[in-house]
Amino acid sequence: MRKVRRNKLRKTMSIPEVSLTPLIDTALTLLIIFMVTTPMMQSVIKVELPKAKAQASQDMNNESLMVALDGKGDIYLNKKKMTLEGLVEYLQKSVARVPKNNIVFIHGDKSLPYDKIITTFDAISGIKGIEHVALVTQKTI
Repeated sequence: MRKVRRNKLRKTMSIPEVSLTPLIDTALTLLIIFMVTTPMMQSVIKVELPKAKAQASQDMNNESLMVALDGKGDIYLNKKKMTLEGLVEYLQKSVARVPKNNIVFIHGDKSLPYDKIITTFDAISGIKGIEHVALVTQKTI
């Protein structure tokens, strides 16, 4: 420590000196640790996920519609087979008639490609008046 003497006060003040060596050593050690661990944190499995346009809102009513996609990719609304375009038209008319039908549950077969389920999800969630679209899963024990 250095001691500085002031003329007016006639007191000796000490100014602490900070050694930067431990601080630099710690910073460089952390830098090396981060450089080594960062490549390990990246995912090894490459997955291409489909993109969706719409997001669900927060309000929920008790009325709901069931949409099922079987292993072949066929679409059923309440056990009635239809195309995706037919499903969208039906849901638009249904929501226009009864605005409380704003929850749609999608039951997708596990052997069906994920893109098919998300395409259906995206088409349904884009309909004005449908507040929620949910993907149904089987509960495991």
